[in-house]
Amino acid sequence: MLEVKAICEDCKEKFKVNSETISKTTFKTNDGKIVDVVHYECPKCGRVHYVQIDDENTKRLLENSKVVMKQAMVYYFRKQTPPKKIKTKLEKIKKKISSARLQLMKDYNNTVFVDLQSKEEVNMHFSL
Repeated sequence: MLEVKAICEDCKEKFKVNSETISKTTFKTNDGKIVDVVHYECPKCGRVHYVQIDDENTKRLLENSKVVMKQAMVYYFRKQTPPKKIKTKLEKIKKKISSARLQLMKDYNNTVFVDLQSKEEVNMHFSL
């Protein structure tokens, strides 16, 4: 299991984040878009750290990256190196996803979202 070290921005608590401690919530943005936000909570003070956001564009890019990864896996299963064209395409998609997510975090930082499940309003502060 992959673990990442984190430090709470409020109480400075050091802790590990892994697949068991992160959550994903679907929100409606202030401009009506539906987005998925990945977050984790500080075990000491309870502050929620919002770390990733996906909209229709990033989800589409993720699907494209899965297609290219499947193409690469065919070569790996044959114990061959994938062509440079596939590697380059995958790197370009990864950069686009990263850039798009960062821009979304900047665009929506300090705005109010509505949790689609609980209907609760949340003031979004991304950990940039």
